[in-house]
Amino acid sequence: MTDLLIQRISAVVSLAEGAKFASRRDPESAIRSLDRIESSAQSAQSELRKLYDLLQKGADLSAAPPNIEDLGQLMVLMRELGYNANISIDGEPFAINEGAQLCVYRIVFEALENVKKNSVVGADVTVDFYWTTEGLQVLVKDNGIEAARRARVSTVEDLASYTVEDDVDALVKPITGATLNAMKERASLYEGNIEVTKVPGVGFTLSAMFPHLKAVAGE
Repeated sequence: MTDLLIQRISAVVSLAEGAKFASRRDPESAIRSLDRIESSAQSAQSELRKLYDLLQKGADLSAAPPNIEDLGQLMVLMRELGYNANISIDGEPFAINEGAQLCVYRIVFEALENVKKNSVVGADVTVDFYWTTEGLQVLVKDNGIEAARRARVSTVEDLASYTVEDDVDALVKPITGATLNAMKERASLYEGNIEVTKVPGVGFTLSAMFPHLKAVAGE
């Protein structure tokens, strides 16, 4: 619940910032943003009420950590922010314990946070689950680079900003960072592996592979 609440508040802040800049050039766009701000704020208010009720009742909030099913709500929030966000499931899911559920949830959560930080509103974001008889692969893909190029006003600037060196960097330059390291540490607890690749001219793909998830965390 707390992660969802953070996402709700983040949505309100992001939309408010966008509306502020849009109001100077496109008042109608600003009005649409204000409508979405109102909707997100109402949702956040509802989550706060639920959290308050739980605290009043003395409930143990740690007893119900986020799980894979909660990712659907995160995708709804991404769409509220203006991203074309979709989630898909292939194969037959099997039951896994709370720790593994939380691990997968947090990896996808951080991947979506990264999309929000580095991709323009309007970018495509997909979260694909591929279940096998023994394991799971999760792919989080975005077209943030392509969307940013489309958003530029000048086609000349667009063409000038993309070079052959970009292709080379995408192929040979490793992607690093503290968040990625934390994801890898989480995944390793369940014999998983994280890889992030840059697709030249398109965006980024994060692959979380758990080949032995059923044996390690199955219920």
